[in-house]
This record gives sequence, C-alpha cells and structure tokens, in this order.
Amino acid sequence: MSYRPQSEDTSRAVEEVQFRIYRGMTPAEKVELVRALCRRANDLALAGLLRRHPEEDETQLRRRLAAIRLGDALAGQIATRSRA
Repeated sequence: MSYRPQSEDTSRAVEEVQFRIYRGMTPAEKVELVRALCRRANDLALAGLLRRHPEEDETQLRRRLAAIRLGDALAGQIATRSRA
C-alpha cells in the first residue's frame, strides 16, 4: 500500500507525528478538538460577515450565517420557531 498525503502543504513526517498524537487521544479529547475547531471556524465566519456588514448586530450576523450554511428556507424556519 502506498502512502497518500492528507494535505499538500504538510510533509509525511509531520503527518506521521499528527497521526501518532491522534491515536494517543481519548475519544473525549478528539471530540473536544473537533468542537474547538468548529468554534474557531464559526468565529472566523462571523468575523468575515461583520466585516462585510458592520451595521448588523450579532443576532443578525448569526441569522445570515445560518442562511449561508442551511439555505434561506431552513434558516427562516428555525428563526421563526425560535421566536415562538
């Protein structure tokens, strides 16, 4: 079986270290790592929206992000239910 890199900008040696670290993590640690990465991605997305729409408050920006991720129809349904 030949090695296939996971990322174009990471060397095989570094990937091997990453995988060794991942193998040593508990499932709870892996879940927390993914949660932290998702939070950072969300923070970056909101920062980008704030830059493009500085007049909007956090609630409006979060609704805009939901529309981007889920589509207008589903995001609208969620917004309507949360107000009820």
